[in-house]
Amino acid sequence: MSFKEFDVSDDELIYQYRMKDELARELLMKRYLPHIKVWMRECFKGFPTYMYDFDDVLQLCWMAFFDAIDAYWEEYGIFYSFAKLCVKRQIYSHIRAGRRNGLLYALNDVSLDMPLYEDNNETIVDRLETNIMLSNPKYGYLLQEVIDIMESEDEKILSKKEKVAVSLKMAGYSAQEIGEILELTPKAADNVVRRGRKRLNKYINS
Repeated sequence: MSFKEFDVSDDELIYQYRMKDELARELLMKRYLPHIKVWMRECFKGFPTYMYDFDDVLQLCWMAFFDAIDAYWEEYGIFYSFAKLCVKRQIYSHIRAGRRNGLLYALNDVSLDMPLYEDNNETIVDRLETNIMLSNPKYGYLLQEVIDIMESEDEKILSKKEKVAVSLKMAGYSAQEIGEILELTPKAADNVVRRGRKRLNKYINS
């Protein structure tokens, strides 16, 4: 079957796509690509986009779009609205997963005393303290968000001792050094860090 792009409705294109018409598939993608880009911008508003790969997100959007086509029936209303709901739901799910995984990475794998450059002694905490954007801003954003969570008075996630212990650990202090500051044995200090990290992990995953 041959037809011009604007001569047919979404419903007709969907029908032809389900009949294995490749032209219908191409026209649907051409018609909805601008919409999908707008939906992506709407969903990522207020989020640091450098934490996400555009091509990966777009691929997820197309998967959600064609899932919407498979699930759509005229009784659902206008296809545009149904597709928008399905695609944006997928984007928000991806954002939540990326944020959660990023926070867990920052909490468990990144130290604030990590050097920014191989030939420079400046650390992440140095750069955070002066509020200058990192060459890889993902680290700074995630670590700052973990710090904000720990310092939140509303959440009261950690005890004061746990906040200090986890913060010192993120800043590169050893269990021995943390113990000396908190007047604990190294083992007890390590237990406080573990307990604090466990609570933060649970909060981030909730």
